[in-house]
Amino acid sequence: MDNVEIIIPITLFICLCVGWVFYLIYQTNVRKLLSEEIRAAIEKGVDIPFPEPKVTNNLLRGLIFAFLGLAFLGAFLVGLGEPEPAYIIGLPPLGIGLAYLVYFWYSKK
Repeated sequence: MDNVEIIIPITLFICLCVGWVFYLIYQTNVRKLLSEEIRAAIEKGVDIPFPEPKVTNNLLRGLIFAFLGLAFLGAFLVGLGEPEPAYIIGLPPLGIGLAYLVYFWYSKK
């Protein structure tokens, strides 16, 4: 019966790894298809409309992570009353959110 407790995290880890591998395979196939289309268009002499690069929304990511970190800090401080678990769980997303916000404001200048 003790082995059941270890099977759940191992299964989760395996599922995440398999999903990540399938995502990588999918992205590789999309890139191959796109490069073949571009190569065929170059051989025919057709002008190639290059896709615009993705615009990342660092403001949104920063706000989400910052407020998520603040929510974890508040919830664990109020719920547990002990600061150590709250800091361990709440400060990393808060730091990531603040880093995204700093990058957003710095990249605008």
